[in-house]
Amino acid sequence: METDKLEEQDIEETNINDGLDEELIATLFALQETPAPSELEQKVLNTIRRSNMSDDEVNTIVRAIRLKNPPKKHSKKHISGGTTLALIHPSGGTAYALSYKPQKWAESLSGGKKPDIAGIGHFHKIEQLFYRNIHIFQTGTFESQTPFMARKGLAAMVGAWILSINGQRPFGLLGDTHIGSHDWNSDACHEYYETAINDGVKIFYHTGDITTGERMFRGQEYEIYAHGFDAQKNAVIAEYPQYKGVVTYFITGNHDLSFLKTAGANIGQAIARERQDLIYIGDEEATIKINRSKIKKLESVLIPFYE
Repeated sequence: METDKLEEQDIEETNINDGLDEELIATLFALQETPAPSELEQKVLNTIRRSNMSDDEVNTIVRAIRLKNPPKKHSKKHISGGTTLALIHPSGGTAYALSYKPQKWAESLSGGKKPDIAGIGHFHKIEQLFYRNIHIFQTGTFESQTPFMARKGLAAMVGAWILSINGQRPFGLLGDTHIGSHDWNSDACHEYYETAINDGVKIFYHTGDITTGERMFRGQEYEIYAHGFDAQKNAVIAEYPQYKGVVTYFITGNHDLSFLKTAGANIGQAIARERQDLIYIGDEEATIKINRSKIKKLESVLIPFYE
């Protein structure tokens, strides 16, 4: 069955045998930014509740619903109820004080439109702060210091987060993998995923720059091994961590979006078409509901890699 051609009757008639991962479906509902599942989604959920299903069948159904109901891009409208997570990939250079850019971002938000948690990429820094009632995490990187960064005197903080809301199943929060760069730290990224999965994580959120892009600065062509749109897309397909029953929701960052200029195509969309476990949810920012209850206790664990 080709998932791109699935119709509603195909979803209803999907053969369901063994296994169960209702959490994936619940997260998908949250991505639609609706207070309740649609009629179609409710039919699928009811079927899951009556039956067991394998991971492959979960992915088939998730993919089918996503094709029929594409996730909405980030909206300034506040999502009421539950816990919301904003994935942000800002622009501009880093500041001397680690917290300066996240603080200025938080100050730009009006009172009723703030997320509960924010993951901020782009700066290749790791930091946690609580400001304006937002739990803010700079999500680090999995690109070691590049020659360009060394010339600019910029450090790369390699690592990522594991978070848990109210003692529930944890989730992963990472960013700036920069696949295609000679300094893409594949070993560290895979180790992070394996550590998180061993702690019970099934869902990860990526704050952008999954690829390293091209023509971002003079001489970048000498710092990358995958040249061009297809080469970097294929590098992600082949090299990004992939584990059974695990999904990663991601936004694109400024490096990913460089291909809009050079190739006229969105590499995030292209990646998601070929890797069902990598789910594209927008460009540079997205806000999604990740939990039905508000935060009473937020636990965070940093998985650092020292260089």
